[in-house]
Amino acid sequence: MHPEATDLLAALRSRQAFGAPLPRIPQSPQAIASDNLIEKALRTWDADRTRGIRYVERATQFPYDHHERAFPGLWAAHMALFSDVCDAVEESASDDRRWLDSALELLSVAEDAARIDLADVLRTIADDYQLSKREAADIRAACAGIPEPEDPVDPTLATGVVRDRALAVVGVTAEYRASRGSARDG
Repeated sequence: MHPEATDLLAALRSRQAFGAPLPRIPQSPQAIASDNLIEKALRTWDADRTRGIRYVERATQFPYDHHERAFPGLWAAHMALFSDVCDAVEESASDDRRWLDSALELLSVAEDAARIDLADVLRTIADDYQLSKREAADIRAACAGIPEPEDPVDPTLATGVVRDRALAVVGVTAEYRASRGSARDG
């Protein structure tokens, strides 16, 4: 088995052991395609926003997956954000708050759909990672009043609503990547 797959399985078992729900692992061709399209959107977002938007629109054309209880494109956008913030936490020294400062700055200015997703990511990190008391308190304070995302998402959402939510999340993810690039350079 590939080392990354082994690490993923270990992480999933660890989450399950502590009572956390298992994340959905893309299994359908639509989920795999959505992951690919969202990643392409993120790679082109700053250089060619129109092209990035077209990738997101394609990813959000897939219908609701009743087995996965998600729209593949919207889930892929959420997981890209989740992965980027988790990677930043894991790459940071224990006394380096730049990953959190970048996320909190975006949380304060993001539109509602992206704020809900980013707050969900931060709450999960606060629960799953050993953060300092100050970091955990800052996350709780910043996320207070931001609603939890609906789970499962409403399967009757119009394609336009799914697209707009995914676009908002991809936009925040691209901004987070850019801010992290500046933080690493500075």
